[in-house]
Amino acid sequence: MPRYFAAIFLFASVIIFISFLVIFKEYRQRSQYQKQLEQKMLEVNTYNMELEQIAFATSHDLQEPLRRIRTFSDRLVWKYHDQLNDEGKMILSRIDFSARRMQGLIEDLMNFTNLVRGGEQLSVVDADQLLQSVVDYLKQDIEIKKATIHIGQMPSITGFEKQLYLMFKALIDNGLKFSKPGIPPVITIQCVQTTGEELAHIDNKLLKKTFIRISVQDNGIGFSNEFSQKIFLIFQRLHSESDYEGKGIGLAIVERVVTNHNGYVLASAQIDKGALFNLYFPVPES
Repeated sequence: MPRYFAAIFLFASVIIFISFLVIFKEYRQRSQYQKQLEQKMLEVNTYNMELEQIAFATSHDLQEPLRRIRTFSDRLVWKYHDQLNDEGKMILSRIDFSARRMQGLIEDLMNFTNLVRGGEQLSVVDADQLLQSVVDYLKQDIEIKKATIHIGQMPSITGFEKQLYLMFKALIDNGLKFSKPGIPPVITIQCVQTTGEELAHIDNKLLKKTFIRISVQDNGIGFSNEFSQKIFLIFQRLHSESDYEGKGIGLAIVERVVTNHNGYVLASAQIDKGALFNLYFPVPES
């Protein structure tokens, strides 16, 4: 019996010693990994802060010369209108158009940067009122295009109000810009509550979840479904600037806003038959 207990004690001691070595090695590896992760996080945070500073400084430094360009081109047209020939007036109008377009690009880029950075507080947003404010803001463009906006009953969404405003603005603006020549745009916005079956191809875990689906459909030029993902990339355009005035950032803003709300956006279309954008916002579990 003493030898038996001694053998058991020796075996247990060896097992404990080996276990200690394994645990100690794992602890050292995890400590090193944690230090590396903390260093990487510090580098990423520093990099993000530098990018924000660059974006902020660039936007302000670029806006001022653009304002001056527009101011002086307007003064030239006003002061020397009778002395300018048709070619001179055309050149000045192109200068003004390019400056306005650049200002719009910078504004959209800053909006996108703010979406990535975040910082807005969650609140209960009345989507009906929000959409009405967007329509009021785009009233002039809607009247110029002779567009019709149909809006169904919208829900209240727990989200970021400013971001949702930018999202709806980008979607309606997209329907106005990419309308068929000579045909007044018709944009229909509807909302239903649905399950995650429509998103099962993304992740099977979504099957058990409930979503608010907001659909935005237009009767515009549409696009080929092979580009249904490309259109959400920043500065990606499917049409030339001379044909349509889109900047290539509106739908990138839409996807970012939906992502910030832990949702999903799917696009489908047919050429010359319009486009459909389905936005899925998760319903909080009770």
